This record gives sequence, structure tokens and C-alpha cells, in this order.
Amino acid sequence: MPSLDDHFDALTKVRPPDAWPDLGERDPRQLVPPPPPIPRRIGVAALALTVAIAGLLFVSRAFTDRRPTAPASPAGNAPTSEPSTCEDSSTGPQPSGSTDAVYLAPYLAGGEGWYTLSSCPAPARDATVAWASTIPFETEHAAVAIPTNAIAALPPDGIVITVETVLSGYDPALGPFPFDLSGLRLADATKRPPNEEEPPGDYAVLEVYSEPALVRVYFGTPSASERLIDSAQRELDTLQLPPICPAPAQGGYGAELSKDQGALGDLVTVSGPMPFQREDGSYDTSGKTRMIAWWNASEEDWPYLSSFSTVRPSPAVETSPLLRLGEGGGDSCSFSIRFTVPDVPSGDYPIVVLQEGSDSSAIEASLTFRVT
Repeated sequence: MPSLDDHFDALTKVRPPDAWPDLGERDPRQLVPPPPPIPRRIGVAALALTVAIAGLLFVSRAFTDRRPTAPASPAGNAPTSEPSTCEDSSTGPQPSGSTDAVYLAPYLAGGEGWYTLSSCPAPARDATVAWASTIPFETEHAAVAIPTNAIAALPPDGIVITVETVLSGYDPALGPFPFDLSGLRLADATKRPPNEEEPPGDYAVLEVYSEPALVRVYFGTPSASERLIDSAQRELDTLQLPPICPAPAQGGYGAELSKDQGALGDLVTVSGPMPFQREDGSYDTSGKTRMIAWWNASEEDWPYLSSFSTVRPSPAVETSPLLRLGEGGGDSCSFSIRFTVPDVPSGDYPIVVLQEGSDSSAIEASLTFRVT
């Protein structure tokens, strides 16, 4: 069985022409202006209640592969799913060869009639992949880049889509989502027969590259109909590449303080990596996600958000106010919020970092600062 390096060699040999613009010269896009401050405890609780009524949605920090979703049966039964093969998300993924950061996998939505699967997070220089198929995925060798068993089992009207990418070579300052995937059109793809890394058979392959993704579409017939090609294109149109930002290899995203104690007027920074992955494996590419830091927030201030978060705020100081320290993030790989220690009595104060996106909110971190 060829190694992952053998499989990915084809991707590394496919390069865009020299006329491609130099992405290294691009500047990050400007952040949108911050919203006006939210009132104190009543406003915060109202915001939390609104979020809860809107669906009690929040972004998961789990780094697991997409679970394949079975197509609906003629009788309309609910789709089934298979167990995840990645590490338990409660402790975070721990890929071999990486202790600091990993890169997430592409995402295919998997509409009705499709199974989807994405690889586990990968260390730098390794490929991540996403698959979509009109038949269930069979057990594959752990180091394959294409689902050979599924391809070999394709019926004449069957389709398998594979997407490979390596994002660790790109500058996070470009991101987090600098690439245009509009060029992934099967009408412009190269048609070829199976090659040596693919199972033998009488089937066709359409191959198309748009930086940084190599897409291969396998049809169970050597002459795919326009209907089959259109079906594959619709699924390919759901493709999302992950951010080019490295993600924590273990645990959640979280945040940290430049110092955990100080006096009135001291400058402090709370910072951390930006989370982009939703619970279903898709990515928030809107650029609207913000990290907002609050001083002296208690669980009572977040009655709904804290109920659905694994992060618990520390006890607040009852005689001191709730203060909004600032916000950061947006269309960048990390956030940084700078504030001055407020005029409050000495003691230990909680700092809650709240993530607010275009369709979700969650408590990302709870820190403690000691006022001396």
C-alpha cells in the first residue's frame, strides 16, 4: 500500500502558472468597525436570552473528522452516521509529530444522497483531505489520500469526490480564508483514466486544481453523463477550505493574559487564536466573529451561554461592576484585546472571553486577574 507521501506527490507536482499573483504581497483585510458597547448586566443577560431563543447555538471546538451522513432511504428514514476516528475532542486531537499546532481539514456539506468524511487535523507539511461519495465508505488504510475501496465499488451511476490540500505553507497574515475556489469547475477539468495509485477499473476521473486544492472526481463509468457531472458539481460547490491559521493541537482555543496581576492603570492584554469551525465541521468565513472580554462577569450574567459551555466563569466580586474591556478578532488568525486595570478594590476578578459570531455565541475562556 503506498504511503501518504506517495499519494500526495501528485498534489505537490501540480503548481499554478508563474503568472499567478504573489499572495505574499497581500495585506489582511480591514476589520469592520466595532459595535457600540452593550449595557451592563441587564443588557448582557438580554443578549444571552436572545441568543438562547435564536437556537442556543454555539461553535464547537471539537477537532474531529466529519461523520459520513447516509442518504435518505426511499421511505424517508433518518440518515445514519459512523463513529469518528479522530481523538476524543474533550482532550483535543494529538496527531503524531505535532505537539503545538495542527491544520484542519476541508469540508464538503454532503447533501441528500451523499456520504462525507474529512480527515483528522494534520501537523505542518502533511495533507488534509475531504471525501464525498454517493455510496458508503468502506474501511480504508489509515494512510490513504483517496478512498480506494469506495472507488473500486462504484456502480455506473456512482460518484466519489476527493479534495486534498496542504495549508501549512501559507502565511497566516493572508488569512484566514484567502483563496478563491470559483475556479473549481468540472467543465474545465482534465479527464483521464485511472493511474497507478488508483484501483484498476473501467471508470473516468476528472481532475481540477485551484490553489491550494486538488480535486479528483471519480465516476463509475468511463463516460459520465451530464446529469452525473452536474450532481458532482453541486456537491463540489459546497466545498470550504479550512483557515490557513494553525489551530491548537490539544485542548480548546482559550485565551491568555499578558500578566495575571497588577494595580490601577496597568496595561494588560488578553489574546489567543481565533476559532472558526462550527459544530457540523463547516467554517465561519463571514469575518464577523468577535472575541469580547468582560471584567467581573458572573454565571448570573450568562445564564444561558454558560449552560451550554464547558467553560465556567470564576466567582465575581459582588460589590464591583461588570465592565466591557473591549473586543478583537474578525478576519484574522488571532485576537488581542488591550485594557487598563479599572479602579476597583483589590482582590481576584474574573475575565470572561465571549465569542460572538454571525450565528452563534459561546464562552471561550475564563481567566482570573488579581488587583493588588
